[in-house]
Amino acid sequence: MKRFLSCVLALMLALSMLTFGAMGEGETVWYLIKVVTGGMEFPTAEMGLEMSYTLYPDGTGTLWGSIVGSETSEPCTWTKQGDEITITDAASFSVTGVLADGYLRINDEEMGGELVFSNEKEAVSYAYTPAAARANVAMEEFDGEWNAFLFEMEGMQFTMADIGSSMKIVFKDGKGEITASEYRNDKTYSVIGEIIEVEANGDEPAYTVLNLIDINAPDEIGLQFMMLEDGIMVYDFEGACCYFEKQIMH
Repeated sequence: MKRFLSCVLALMLALSMLTFGAMGEGETVWYLIKVVTGGMEFPTAEMGLEMSYTLYPDGTGTLWGSIVGSETSEPCTWTKQGDEITITDAASFSVTGVLADGYLRINDEEMGGELVFSNEKEAVSYAYTPAAARANVAMEEFDGEWNAFLFEMEGMQFTMADIGSSMKIVFKDGKGEITASEYRNDKTYSVIGEIIEVEANGDEPAYTVLNLIDINAPDEIGLQFMMLEDGIMVYDFEGACCYFEKQIMH
């Protein structure tokens, strides 16, 4: 059951390890707006990943980047031939981008995808600040249909649509089903739940955990969910979080 999130974690980690490499055009600024890989698009503003090239008419420029608030800046040089722009950084590493339809596009062979730049900086359209986890949550408070809407890792946030995946939990009276989209194939797991009260430890307050155990693999470690003060449910897996909201039934 954990394969789904493990695969997503691997993808998110690969994205977080991207090296800066993109381009711009004379006396303009090019902003990285998305990463395209595996047929999926990842808006970088929502990931907490920012990058820009400022290119000046004399062939010099500045590369600036920020990953979740950690900034870097260095000089670069650039040349243009036809619709291609080649930028060389301070370490003499060069990358070439193609100008098309108002965008600057660069293929990253190691990533197996494409970095897309625009002259217009995109604002973050989704940013969620998690509330604190609750303690003394009764099992029936977890009853209902829960749909994953956000995945977070290393401070970067992705909607489930961004990563081309989905996850739904239907839970009632201590048992339920988890349906996860894995490589565009849905898989459903039957689970039973147990409530675990985690005591306060130093500066960490107490909180309640709903431990969901796969009926067909009872010896495996269950998936542990917490209820937040804002009514959102979260699954925390080694620092990567998947957030769920409860479906309103009419």
